[in-house]
Amino acid sequence: MPACSIIIPVFNKAALTRQCLDAVIHTSGTNYEVIVVDDASSDDTQEMLKGYGNNVRVVTHAANKGFATSCNDGAAMAKGDFLVFLNNDTIPRNGWLNALSDYAQEHPHAAAVGAKLLFPDDTIQHAGMVVRNDRLPIHIYAGFPADHPAVNKSRRYQMLTGACLLVRRNLFESVNGFDTAFLNSHEDVDLCLRLDKAGYETHYCHTSEVYHLETSTRESSSASEDRNTQLYLSRWGNYVQPDDFIHYVEDGLITAKYSLLYPIRIHISPQLAVLSPWTDPHLADRILHHRSRQVYELLLKEKRAGNPLREPEACRASPTDGQEKPVHDGEYPEAGIQEELKETRMLLRDAHEQLMLRDEMQLQTDQIAVAEKIKKLVHFLDQIDTATDRLYRSGRWHWANPMATVRGWLSGARSRRLPGYGRLDDVLNSYRAWRDRHPGMNPERKQ
Repeated sequence: MPACSIIIPVFNKAALTRQCLDAVIHTSGTNYEVIVVDDASSDDTQEMLKGYGNNVRVVTHAANKGFATSCNDGAAMAKGDFLVFLNNDTIPRNGWLNALSDYAQEHPHAAAVGAKLLFPDDTIQHAGMVVRNDRLPIHIYAGFPADHPAVNKSRRYQMLTGACLLVRRNLFESVNGFDTAFLNSHEDVDLCLRLDKAGYETHYCHTSEVYHLETSTRESSSASEDRNTQLYLSRWGNYVQPDDFIHYVEDGLITAKYSLLYPIRIHISPQLAVLSPWTDPHLADRILHHRSRQVYELLLKEKRAGNPLREPEACRASPTDGQEKPVHDGEYPEAGIQEELKETRMLLRDAHEQLMLRDEMQLQTDQIAVAEKIKKLVHFLDQIDTATDRLYRSGRWHWANPMATVRGWLSGARSRRLPGYGRLDDVLNSYRAWRDRHPGMNPERKQ
């Protein structure tokens, strides 16, 4: 009795089927059988299969019944303890079948074991499946190089693809095989989850490698795909748990550096993701407007309480932009407060935009574009630097003044009462140092 029954459902594409069968015969050892289920092909598939004689057992459908029924009919003919479902648009590599069966024998709690599937360019097509935040399944690390450490570790996943999937025959039969309610998609996911619900596991085996020419065989219409997705969500949406980021962190592709105060510093591997601009461009503007209003009301309240703001003597004669600084013997004029807040708000809105520009710049590969953006950023930071120094010199921005809130925006690292606004100060310091090391990139300053 063969240990493995390789079940290949086919619908037309005789040349692909021949390529797959030839690879199976040359790479699978001796203890196996091959069952091809011809799902009402209209090309020369039947004639081609006759050429394999007793090496291939054939099940023929008079009408097309789909992937699930074809796999179930093939399994009903099988003699092996392990059912190995294999798409006909695959090309197994040497040792693929022994790797799957050995792994299954070494992991008795694994009801199903999936292979590493590769695109023809040796990038990953399947290395296990994870669940996104919207509860939909996705092939993890699709497009990664085949030698990446994250795809070269065998482990448990919630689900696997059916393009190359070993399942223990007794457990396959105990859950009644593939559910024919699905048509050419999600059958594999549903089977894995039913096995999981029955108390068994599904594992990815990285040492079993198979090339997969994905979507070269059966096609699913958008209408049936939508129906399959809705059926999956209605059945499993509340059962599955999003776990993609758990694996990203486990594999070191996302790392976080924590401190006592937020924000957290997060590093994301460029192979995993790219950063997108913040989706709410008006968020910073609304926050600044709200904070500015708070500061303004505090100042008015202080004035009405009879506590006018006075400038320290040391600051009255300090020049500002080449002009003699005005001297206020009494309270700080209300109109002046409004003007300062308006100017500060505009300055900080620009700061937000420039910080987003810095994030974009980190992802640029075009060196000329990077240089231009650096010039623009350095010029802006020169302006911020000048404005910040001017505000620090001004006595009406000292710690006892409510305007320290605005000062905190400009240099959160020096104002611990406003955690989360230290980023601008970090940028200023890092780019001052960068500018000193790259004087050729420093834009001309107006005299």
